[in-house]
Amino acid sequence: MQKKSLRCSGAFPDPKLRIAADADVVVFCTRLPSDAELGLASTMTAALPLPRTPMIGRYVINEMLIPKKHGPQLWEALGGTELNDYVGFMNWPIISSESQLVGHLNQMTKSGGKRSLIDRLLSRPATSDIYAIVRDGRALGIRAYRSIDLTHRTVESGRVIKSRSLAGTLASLESTYLAMVRAFDECGFRRWESETSAENIAARRSMEKSGLTLEGIARSARQVDGRDCDLARYAITADDWPKAKAAMERKLYQGPAMDSPALAEH
Repeated sequence: MQKKSLRCSGAFPDPKLRIAADADVVVFCTRLPSDAELGLASTMTAALPLPRTPMIGRYVINEMLIPKKHGPQLWEALGGTELNDYVGFMNWPIISSESQLVGHLNQMTKSGGKRSLIDRLLSRPATSDIYAIVRDGRALGIRAYRSIDLTHRTVESGRVIKSRSLAGTLASLESTYLAMVRAFDECGFRRWESETSAENIAARRSMEKSGLTLEGIARSARQVDGRDCDLARYAITADDWPKAKAAMERKLYQGPAMDSPALAEH
């Protein structure tokens, strides 16, 4: 504790009146005791930052999205302007050309990886990482880690778009499996969240097959094409993960590798 003298003076609106006073100011410099000093065990263990290296599986590779490289491949895989049928729920603009898709993907990667000055000074990670789902050297879809919270060890799976040749296949399942292995096993996350339109039965079925549990329906949570849209919210925790992981591995790896996993419905 430090004690310092301070001379204070001030003036009233009438210039002939002045006031002055001496005051002792006590400045407290304190440090909060650590958990160890208080005899408390720390219960907060931060997750490791998610690395941006490729996730390589038997059927697919999840690799960081490079719009100039993957954009043209996605334009082809998603059927050109038919991709607008995939992304209406995500509030994308209407995409009418390959170059427009590349531009929008550029915008997504820049906004997703943007960090504030404070985040950079404190070495905080970006809150979103977007990956291309690649099979035989061609991007067939995208997926992202969103709302990455290292302190509470939670992450959201979002921006998932899969071409018709990828959706509902072993390759699709493996993409999710690889992303979960990285989050839970490699980086120590404790909760994985995902949401989709309550009307998107295919996406909801895919989440359930990946071990996620429906936690509720958020009514009128979005507006799509001017109408209210309910959201189905799913999650899986670190406690649930071992069972879900084993179930996915049985589907993916118990038999020999298939030459055409896109034909293998999971």
